[in-house]
Amino acid sequence: MILSEAYQTAIIGAICGSVVVLALGFTLGGWVTGGIANDRADMAARLSERDVMVRLCVARSVGDPGSSEIIANMKKSNSYTHAQIVANAGWATMPWETRPDRRIADECAGRLSKEF
Repeated sequence: MILSEAYQTAIIGAICGSVVVLALGFTLGGWVTGGIANDRADMAARLSERDVMVRLCVARSVGDPGSSEIIANMKKSNSYTHAQIVANAGWATMPWETRPDRRIADECAGRLSKEF
């Protein structure tokens, strides 16, 4: 079956328009595939979870009766030892863990060092 020239032009225009819309949508429009959306959601959840754990670490430092001495030790020490001091104090050990989390200790020490 031979299509008239008008139909051929319309079909070519529709195909080209679809390609342009898809290209613009995925580049400038912010469209993403389902896999990328899931990856971004997982990353946001992990970052949120870590932020909560760092806040718990800071709260533990405030509630610790020996925190003034530990903070004084942090002030006297080099910044690269602050995370180890926080870990040794037990502030970075989450209630469901048996060992301190090094990343949490590092971020917690960073937040605590901003306060003193």
